This record gives sequence, C-alpha cells and structure tokens, in this order.
Amino acid sequence: MNGDWTTEMRAAIRRDRVRQSLIVASLAGLALSLASCAWSPELRMAGNPGTAAGTGLGDVALNAPVSFGGVMLCVSSPGTATIRSVAVHQATGDIEVQAFATRPNPFTRGLDGLGDKQSTITDLHLDLDPSAPATVSGACPGDAASAPPSIAGQLVELAVQVARRQGDAAGGAALDVTYEVGGDTRTAVIPFGIWLCATTCPPEANKLYRA
Repeated sequence: MNGDWTTEMRAAIRRDRVRQSLIVASLAGLALSLASCAWSPELRMAGNPGTAAGTGLGDVALNAPVSFGGVMLCVSSPGTATIRSVAVHQATGDIEVQAFATRPNPFTRGLDGLGDKQSTITDLHLDLDPSAPATVSGACPGDAASAPPSIAGQLVELAVQVARRQGDAAGGAALDVTYEVGGDTRTAVIPFGIWLCATTCPPEANKLYRA
C-alpha cells in the first residue's frame, strides 16, 4: 500500500512540475511578445497627436497621373520601416495608387515639398525614385513644429502617384501604408487625404481623418 501511495505521489509531483514548466514557458513567450510590441517601431506621420491634412485637385482627366507629396513620415522608436505598398484608406470612387517614393526631408535642405503636380513621380526629375527602397528610420520628434534641425532632417517625405479611373470624383481622407519592420508586416493609417475630381471636388473632400 505504501509503495502504491509513493508511486502515485511521485507521478503527481512530476505532473505538477510539467504544468509549472508549461506555465513558465507561456509567461516567457508572452513577455517576449509584449516586449517586441513595446519596442518595435511604428510608422507615423510627423506631427502632434491628432494632426491630419489633405488635398484635393480639380479639373483632372480620367487616368491622368497626379503626384502628391509633403507627407512627412517618421518611426516611433529606433529602427527602420520599409514601405511595401500604399492605398487610399476607405476610398470613395475608383482611385488607384500607381507609384510611391520617399526622400530625405526637403525643407531642411532649402527645398520645397512636392505639393501636387499633374505628372508622374519619375517625370518630375526630383530626388524621388519609385524603383528604390522606400525606407523610414528617422525618429518622431515630440513636437514636429519645433524639432531641432538634427531631428527634423531625419524625417522622410512620402510622394504618392495616383489616378482616377472612373466617375467624377475619387479619393479618401487617409492613406493605408503597409510596411515591414523587424520581419513583421503592418499597416499604418496615415491621416493625409487625397482627392481627384473632374471639376470641383465634393464637400467630403474637405473632411480630415479622425482615428
């Protein structure tokens, strides 16, 4: 009887140790996952929280390429985000993103931002190359408006080339920017609206993105 009891106790102890090991492993995995989320950089639009912007262009023909710029990007913590694709967030109408590119902050180099041009990015002959990797590694300043040149110079301008495929107006209040960082693929909603219109853009083109 004592032998059976001892055997059962040893088996129970072994089962308890296995459960403890599984719990410790699970907690360790959760801690690593949380640490990864906390420290992995996120792609953002430079500016104070709640900052949003947008632009609309009228008198644009169907299928005519238009390039927009002036969107300054940064990352929330040290690291590099590589942009893989760009789309109009919750688009109204048929608008296509044909190309995108990045370049170092033009304003700190005495240059103008891209603004809007009825042209392809390539035909603008600026230091924007849609075939080159579009990377962002500059840290987001706490206050973009008063960031020192050393910080502001690390920001990156995003240029996006779009075309309206059909209808009188097409666009949206933000951009979905899909990027890769540390082996993970994510999508950031960048609060920069884009609209293309046959004549005058509709009232919704003036609405800014709100998360």
